[in-house]
Amino acid sequence: TRLYRKEAERRNIQFRLELEKSPGTVVGDATKIQTVVQNLTANALKYTTEGTITVSCAVFGEPEGTRPPNQTVVDITVADTGSGMPAQKLERIFRDLEKVDTLESKVSGNAGLGLGLAVVARITEQLDGQLRVDSKVGVGSRFSFLVSLA
Repeated sequence: TRLYRKEAERRNIQFRLELEKSPGTVVGDATKIQTVVQNLTANALKYTTEGTITVSCAVFGEPEGTRPPNQTVVDITVADTGSGMPAQKLERIFRDLEKVDTLESKVSGNAGLGLGLAVVARITEQLDGQLRVDSKVGVGSRFSFLVSLA
């Protein structure tokens, strides 16, 4: 996230890392997790012109006995105060080659191939994770994924 923090600072966007509630050490596919976080952070930076981008990681609270004792579920979130997306477009954003037009992308010309979120969804599935999104036009977006780690 260092690269994205520097770009956010250059653009006067606040960049927060909230890792206080993350587990100390876990075993998992660090490369895939890093790819998901990088793609989500790059998207947040792309569609945020002012405000804040927050990347957080915390242990996900589940009822005891839901998983084996050696597994920890982690909730990783990338939230922004960017342009946001209308509710009717959210179901399509993870499909390959499908772009969701936002006011900001039309104004700024930040169009792209539309592969980023589809790739994120596939990688999250490979991790046996669950990707979620909440978004509101003019307020921003919050992408999060749950992943089980040892």
